[in-house]
Amino acid sequence: MTTDSPDTLAAQLATARLSGSTIEFPVLTLAQGEDVARRLAPQLGPVLGWKIGATSAGAMAFLKVGVPIHGRLFAAWQDGATIRFPGDRPVEVEPEILFTLGPDRQPESARFGIEFNRPSFADPFTLGAGSIVADNAASLGVLLGPVIPLAALDDPASLVASLDIDGQCVATGSADAVLGDPCIALECLRTALATDPRGLQPGDIIATGAICRSALLVPGQRVRLDAGSWGSATAYWAA
Repeated sequence: MTTDSPDTLAAQLATARLSGSTIEFPVLTLAQGEDVARRLAPQLGPVLGWKIGATSAGAMAFLKVGVPIHGRLFAAWQDGATIRFPGDRPVEVEPEILFTLGPDRQPESARFGIEFNRPSFADPFTLGAGSIVADNAASLGVLLGPVIPLAALDDPASLVASLDIDGQCVATGSADAVLGDPCIALECLRTALATDPRGLQPGDIIATGAICRSALLVPGQRVRLDAGSWGSATAYWAA
């Protein structure tokens, strides 16, 4: 149990996130983590949407949670972007299905994308889900990839994408890895945010969870998402 106030913990995390450094951090419950994350959010910028994490039975079991976790999105880049993350610690990259919500807060469009994650702790999994949630579920933002019709989600297993780093394939997966269907992940998020002061808003970008294992990206490398006939998207981490 920590004796630091939620505001103090949020300020520590803001410093780490904006500098790319790591910090020592206490173990928190999920409720404590969500409280800290809400206090952290205004220090990181306008919220563009949400990310969903732990979207497989194995990941939930590992984190000892019964439902996926979530964080906020503060950055979204277009195909071909040059990105400058603070610090030089590696960033985890993973392909995902992204939704954009319409006026009714239901998916208005879908696309492939890449989420960029980097925890603020040297060994986050020893701290557990509450501390990870406090750290915005490690999210740094998303790269917006090729658009796909919503009807394509009727067959998630057919939505396959791979990641290349500097031309070498490092991971491949399909959308059915996300709870069987990314739409299920979105409904889990909707339930989790039912009492959140902001909740889901029209125009929000929703990153629904990794469709395969993540890979590490370091400064000076280029990452490319290849979704076959659907298209591709790239980003370069400027050293």
